[in-house]
Amino acid sequence: MATIHHLPVEILSIIFELLYPEVLEEKDVKVSIPQQEIITENLASPVETLRFIDNGQLTTDFPDIFPYQVARVCTHWLEILKRVPKYWTLVVFDVCLDPTPFLDMFKWSPGHFISVFIFNSESSRFTEGHPQLVQDDFAPQRRSTEHACVSRVTEALRPYVWRCLAVSYKLLYSSNLPPLPLVLQNHNSDFNQLEYKGLVDTPSFDWTPQRSISMPIVMDNLVDLTLDVAVFMAMNQMQPDGWASFECSQECRITFDRYAFTQTGGSSQKSKNPKRHTIQQFLDALDTITESINVLGFRSLSIDSSSPTSATENQESTVSENGWFSCSHLLFIDNSPDFVARILPSMVQRQSFFDSVLFVSCNLPSLDSRLPSLLRSTCLYFDNLSTDARLENILGVWDGSDLDIDNCPSFGPAVLQFLSEERPEKSWPCPSMDSLTISDCEIEEYAHFNNLIASRQAAFPTTGIRELAILGSTMIISEDEYDQLWTAELLDVFKYEGCIVLN
Repeated sequence: MATIHHLPVEILSIIFELLYPEVLEEKDVKVSIPQQEIITENLASPVETLRFIDNGQLTTDFPDIFPYQVARVCTHWLEILKRVPKYWTLVVFDVCLDPTPFLDMFKWSPGHFISVFIFNSESSRFTEGHPQLVQDDFAPQRRSTEHACVSRVTEALRPYVWRCLAVSYKLLYSSNLPPLPLVLQNHNSDFNQLEYKGLVDTPSFDWTPQRSISMPIVMDNLVDLTLDVAVFMAMNQMQPDGWASFECSQECRITFDRYAFTQTGGSSQKSKNPKRHTIQQFLDALDTITESINVLGFRSLSIDSSSPTSATENQESTVSENGWFSCSHLLFIDNSPDFVARILPSMVQRQSFFDSVLFVSCNLPSLDSRLPSLLRSTCLYFDNLSTDARLENILGVWDGSDLDIDNCPSFGPAVLQFLSEERPEKSWPCPSMDSLTISDCEIEEYAHFNNLIASRQAAFPTTGIRELAILGSTMIISEDEYDQLWTAELLDVFKYEGCIVLN
């Protein structure tokens, strides 16, 4: 009996064609932070067929991506697949594997735009800061192997950048990221996504040898930009006016990823021993941007606690005389509390109002004496915060209309009590709040909500809380309490799902 390897080319071609739409249908998952559609609207990614969201993190299941799992079976199958250009518009390289059979892949999709995803599948084995990445006996070899593969793939990519809609580098070591000007020197006008980061950050880059290359930061259709902080700073140092010439789409989301700032010192272009950047240097670079940004995100950023504290770093940050770009939404994901305590006052100092502010998987520092004024936004979101995260630290300095708390174990009677009373020698917390949504939180008794609604209605007769939604939460509530919500006419809208109702 003939094996599958002996099937006629025509039969194999039909099978491959059937696999192609099936995979696309299964993997077509849009990039988003769960429950926060307000900041991800119109941000569908050109490499969305590769992206899987797991607690807000990006992962890649390389073996399941068509046509790569089929192409690696044998050279015969690869030769058949190479004849179909549409199969190769999604260019994927796992730098753990020998790239040689696929280095010509950019030639296999003539007449098509392409999206390029370069990643290290070993990253799934390590958590951020895992000691093996920098300390074990295999770390130098692991770093060297990744660098060699990235260099070969980048060299093959460069002549075809003009066809790219998206480029993504997700490596183990940020130090192996190639100079960004070399990668995007001839990008096309439809380029709309760039991701450039590593699991282990590097203190700084010296890209001055590439200073003569035109900086690729005029990208009118760019909607998603994720950068390692050291990459952003290196690009800033290459031009006298920093990021002043940066242009992007009005829907652009910029996320700065994985970096530990120093509290004093900082890198210098003339320094032979690169040092880490300070937050003030980072803010100075941000101040050179003149574009309006839709979403400004900070993910996995911290301050190196081992570095000495500078007096100037504890002072209020300075703002460039040229002003500050505006952003609609502020997003904090998995940042250290000391970073949040340092950066949030700087954001408030630069901009008086935001459409929304979101805290995801963060610990929340005390900010009472740090903010120059109240943090004002239409919406405030807390999502997936730890059990020891004190929501009161942010609620005490926030003013806005919509509060949304999702999957936060620290939410409970203490938070409701905090919102239910005026503080001694201080004003009411969240004075403009009129809408409260609680999702997937444990709630002991509904009576605490009755107290909250009644007290705020008394303090703010014309506003108060007019909308309350309790979704997917376990709550003890009597039928009488539920009926009182409507008979007392305290709320315009009350919605609950998944609650336990006890008679």
